[in-house]
Amino acid sequence: MPPPVSSSPGCCPPGWKLFRWRCLWVSDVEGNRQQSQERCKHQRARLLVFKGWDAAAVWEAIGGRGYPQDRQLWIGLTGQKPWKSSWTWSWADGSPYESENKPQVASTYSGSSACATLSQGRLSGGPCFGRLCRYICEKAASPARLV
Repeated sequence: MPPPVSSSPGCCPPGWKLFRWRCLWVSDVEGNRQQSQERCKHQRARLLVFKGWDAAAVWEAIGGRGYPQDRQLWIGLTGQKPWKSSWTWSWADGSPYESENKPQVASTYSGSSACATLSQGRLSGGPCFGRLCRYICEKAASPARLV
C-alpha cells in the first residue's frame, strides 16, 4: 500500500498532493465560496469532500502546519438551520455529513445557511457570502502518469 501522502507525478498533476487516492490542491489566492467552486471546476475538480476522513489528517496532508493560524480554507460542505432547529450539514455531492464532529458555528451567527471551512484541522461554519478564503480542490488520482 502506498504512503498516505505523496507528490508522485504518476498519480496527481504537478502541484497537487496525493491523499487516500484523491488529488488535493490548495489555492494560493482567496475567493468567495462561489468563485472557489468555479475555480475548482475549471481544473476539472470540486471543493474538497472528505467523507470518512478526519479533518486533522486532511490538514496534515496538505501541509497545514505551515499555514498562519487564521488561515481558513473553503471545502465542499454546507449547512442549513431551519428556524429553531439544529444545523444539518451536507457535502457538495448531496450526501449527508455523518461525523459527530460537526462544524462549529459562532452563536452570534444568525443566518439559516452556512458554508464550512477547514482551519488548524478543525471545521467551522459561517456565512457563505461576504468573506474571502483560500480553498481546497480535489479530484480522483490517476493510475497513469499525467503529462
